[in-house]
Amino acid sequence: MMSTADTAVVLGREACALDLDAVAGVLRRRSVLVAGAGGRIGSTLCRTLAQIGVRRIAGFDSDEHALVDLLGSLAPKARTQFREFLCTVRDRARLATVVAQHQPDLIVHAAALKNLRFCERHAAECVLTNLVGVRNVAEAAAHGGGALMVYVSSDKAAAPTSFVGACMRLAELHLSWRDQCAVRDGGALRIASVRLGNVFGSRGSVVGAFRRQIDAGGPVTLTDSAMRRHFMTAEEAVGVILMAAASEKAAGGAYILDTGRPVFIRDIAARMVALSGKDIAIIVAPSGDSEKLEEDLYDEHERVTHSGVNGVLRLQSQSRRPVTTADIDALEALARAGDDAAVRTQVFALLNACLGAACQTMPPRPAAPDHKFAERAPADSHDAQP
Repeated sequence: MMSTADTAVVLGREACALDLDAVAGVLRRRSVLVAGAGGRIGSTLCRTLAQIGVRRIAGFDSDEHALVDLLGSLAPKARTQFREFLCTVRDRARLATVVAQHQPDLIVHAAALKNLRFCERHAAECVLTNLVGVRNVAEAAAHGGGALMVYVSSDKAAAPTSFVGACMRLAELHLSWRDQCAVRDGGALRIASVRLGNVFGSRGSVVGAFRRQIDAGGPVTLTDSAMRRHFMTAEEAVGVILMAAASEKAAGGAYILDTGRPVFIRDIAARMVALSGKDIAIIVAPSGDSEKLEEDLYDEHERVTHSGVNGVLRLQSQSRRPVTTADIDALEALARAGDDAAVRTQVFALLNACLGAACQTMPPRPAAPDHKFAERAPADSHDAQP
């Protein structure tokens, strides 16, 4: 595990500090269900929720080893009740039963398939987890009487070109439609999305790949020397999730942490090599994956405003049409038939119907408000533009 100081060096900025007191008063004594509790984000979230003293946590995951690790990492003297559930978000009936029994005030959905190459090759499996799973969680939350659902998305959902990004954007649009329906029909459940950048230490992250290559003596491989990404720590990611969960105005949009200018992947690699003290080469080896040179935080189909919390932006999608339950049901039928090609075609056809042509640029950031989320590094601490 990389130290806080080393993370700041590699990141090129100081991490935003989470003010637990700001959210503890709202979330303390609440009941929370975390889907994907065994992952990097889910496990960090569970530990943070236990720290602030929520009444009860239900940890939902399909990876038994991850759940065992999570149980071992929770403080033995924590007052928060924790119960694990070994299940997948694809299991509609089981999920509905767990939510009905647990009756959470807050549901955080952090379960997803994220590997670009595998999700392109196994499109049907990606849809069953990343779209059908989202529908299942939202449906269970609505029937279970929950007050708020927070969906953990990715910056790949902005101007999406990969299959993972396309599915996540459709999931955001589906949840936005559900939230609008709840407002119209007087439903109790409100829904918000949180869009995260690349999270340090998460499974499959480039940082982990670089560390393994450095430990093996190199070389460190880059897909493209011009590639840049938005990076954040797991603690920063949890901070945005909790901000959305604690805000009275959180529902009905997507939220992102404005991490400033994206960081060159080559600089991340160079800093990690320098910290290792080893003489290791850095080479370029194109992968052929559908990756953009630079991920956007948002695109031209979204209206961007400040959330009222410094460093956090709020997005409202300007979709041509909603993504309804019928749309997800149709994709599920294709996915269960195992037709990966048909699934890919239909996903991008639906995305095109919602957003039109692919987005190319980001609109300018709005001026920051006076409200404070955390102390941030000055702008010149970020990598310079090329």
